[in-house]
Amino acid sequence: MKRAIGLLAGGAILAAGAVAVLASTPDSWDKFRAQLVQACMAKAKLAKAKVSVAPEGTASYGVALLASEDIAGQKSQSVICIARKTPEGIVDVEITPPAGEWIAID
Repeated sequence: MKRAIGLLAGGAILAAGAVAVLASTPDSWDKFRAQLVQACMAKAKLAKAKVSVAPEGTASYGVALLASEDIAGQKSQSVICIARKTPEGIVDVEITPPAGEWIAID
């Protein structure tokens, strides 16, 4: 009996989480993506960067790819931006090193 109650409780928690995800409106996703772009641009400090955003990111994080254009004297760079999602907005924004500095492992 205790196991059945535990399974029912677990199922209820999963269902509540699914409802919360489904409850997100298109406007709330648009707002999230705009906040992510703004936060990533501020942290990356790349001139004239083109930003590509993963539509919803992951369950806990927003993810974006930033690629700068060639500008006089500066070569283009690409970085990944990862930011934690919270009910209050985006926090803990992190930027990877430029892709040219990554280590290839064969």
